[in-house]
Amino acid sequence: MDLGGHILNICLTNDITIRRATNSNIRAIHFNRIIEIDLVMFETDYAAALHEIGHILGSTVDRSFVIEDEAEAWKWAEENALIWTETMSEFRKEKLLKYINNARNGKKYRGIYPINVPGKDHFVWKYV
Repeated sequence: MDLGGHILNICLTNDITIRRATNSNIRAIHFNRIIEIDLVMFETDYAAALHEIGHILGSTVDRSFVIEDEAEAWKWAEENALIWTETMSEFRKEKLLKYINNARNGKKYRGIYPINVPGKDHFVWKYV
């Protein structure tokens, strides 16, 4: 299964530019429709690339709800993946827990935006 080809196809179909991430600092630049990702060599690279695409195609951009935005992008990733494995679920859980722990410790997203912990009924909790 060509997971890297799947990422390329989604990006070409949806006019999203792909750039190689520097220092594995992957991200989506929502308004410019750019993702910066690592080469897709492993399941986790594939999950991360889908997640960044999800920030553009599947989630809102409201930095007052950082965890919710992250969860929406992960939801989009799983729904649009050719495969979704336990390794990818664990990777997602690790990433979401980092945001939740940062919020609980009063850290801010990119040093600017406060991170709010979602309510107990939010779907993010099924992922962690």
